[in-house]
Amino acid sequence: MSAPRPGLAVRVGRRLRGLGLDLLLLPLLLLASPWLLSLILVRGRGVGSLVERLGFWNLYRTDRERIWIHCVSVGELNAASPLIDALRRERPWSEIILSVTTASARAVAAARHPDLSTYHFPLDLSGAVRRVMERVRPRVLILIELELWPQLVLEASARGVPIVIANGRISARGHRRMRRLRPLLRPVLNRITEVHARDAECAERFIELGLPRERVRLLGNLKFDRAPVPSRAEVRRRFARRFGEGPLWVAGCTHPGEESAVLTAHLTLRRTRPDLRLLLAPRHVERCEGVIAEVRGRGLSVARESEVWSAQPPPEVIVVDRTGVLAELYAVGDVAFVGGSWIEHGGQNILEPLLAGAVPLHGPHMENFREVVDLLRPAGVASCVGRDGLAAAIDALMDDEAERERRLGEAERLLAGARGAAERSARRIGEWVDEGATRAEGRKLDEPGRRAEDASRASVELTDPSR
Repeated sequence: MSAPRPGLAVRVGRRLRGLGLDLLLLPLLLLASPWLLSLILVRGRGVGSLVERLGFWNLYRTDRERIWIHCVSVGELNAASPLIDALRRERPWSEIILSVTTASARAVAAARHPDLSTYHFPLDLSGAVRRVMERVRPRVLILIELELWPQLVLEASARGVPIVIANGRISARGHRRMRRLRPLLRPVLNRITEVHARDAECAERFIELGLPRERVRLLGNLKFDRAPVPSRAEVRRRFARRFGEGPLWVAGCTHPGEESAVLTAHLTLRRTRPDLRLLLAPRHVERCEGVIAEVRGRGLSVARESEVWSAQPPPEVIVVDRTGVLAELYAVGDVAFVGGSWIEHGGQNILEPLLAGAVPLHGPHMENFREVVDLLRPAGVASCVGRDGLAAAIDALMDDEAERERRLGEAERLLAGARGAAERSARRIGEWVDEGATRAEGRKLDEPGRRAEDASRASVELTDPSR
């Protein structure tokens, strides 16, 4: 049953508030327009459907229970996938609506979750957000990691929709910026129903920004719940049919400036391993042409991953030019270097090669995945290497199958103990969906009692993710 339609004064107040925020946002959009145009025209980034960005989703009202999950890009989508699976098990009757910000995430979502309705996230303008909310009418809104769009949060809150931040994360740098903006963020944060923090440090950062402690729960990192690549042997067979037999290593999610060191390491390795090949995957596929030119400049034969079939002779370097395939392609190598870690970017996900059966190496800048590194470092699962040490590290691991198997076995043991965040988060989200439905039917709950119960458990939940 739908919630009662608010009175005229309330509706007018919402419209005025939305227009006020629009007046603040539009100048920012104008200032950012040169940067957005450079992304589209120079770097080749897609913007997706402008119709969807304006809130005209091809979606119709229904009485069916809907859960709206929003992700920014592929990384957040990777975190959301285990939660989507858990919600399907927890509430198989629900319809899950998925939104993403980037065009690359839209392509990956369509391939990974073809049965879900997936849309480009609307511009955070009052009209666009209101149109989407009218069409979706979610029972709960789930924001992956940290997405505080003011119009969306305020509109959902005004409609009585619970807002949950799942896999809640605030980086150290982001926390410093948000502390300076705390007075501006407070009206938005106050409307967040609950945060499912992925680690204790992030939980405390949310609390320090002003979120009541009883609204923050430490439920663990959703990325630990990602499933391994189903059949590594089959992936390798398919790859060998396309590109030929022979040893291969992977450099994934590389950023500008990292490919040069990767190619130097590869040329060093080929002095003693002349049949060794490299699968090179830039973080952004629109950079492929520049990367291919750099490979050719080093005197190596090169081909795009999407275009080569039974090449003779096999190319010495294969550049991945498709989005969303690297997680599987890590399986073709025994060793993988994960980029974004030789520059001050914060690293990329070293769990992906492990789940595909490849031993990961990374550089010193892994701030964005510190809890993953902290889990794996004591067992020596992943190694930190500098640019000059990459070739030697790869050479040693390729010669030592026993060490590779030891690291992969330790990783599986550690990950097994860290899993469960998706199930815990899905159960809690289900409680909010049910509570929202009860409120919509007009039955009042004992809110002070529930808050007191939450507060009594908060200190335990901030230190015990098994709850």
